[in-house]
Amino acid sequence: MIIVVDACRKVQHFLLFINMLVNDANYLLDESFSKLHDIYEYEQLRADSDAFDALGPQQQREREMQNRERETFVRSLCLLGNETISMLHYLTADEVC
Repeated sequence: MIIVVDACRKVQHFLLFINMLVNDANYLLDESFSKLHDIYEYEQLRADSDAFDALGPQQQREREMQNRERETFVRSLCLLGNETISMLHYLTADEVC
């Protein structure tokens, strides 16, 4: 009986861990898409030279810096998301090599 209870606890802990990984993956993907949309809006602004030139030099520099930060952040989020999905794949595969 003790062995069955212990095995059930291990399964429950494993399922909780997998659930946390799935939640992390969802968060990382959601944040990535949100930031990618912001990057796209900035690129659209840059493509419209009249609208971009209407901004002051200080605002242009600030937008450029924000965009670079977003690009770096998205790159990190995508790397973490990829690692999270890889871990899910590894842990839930039929055979672990």
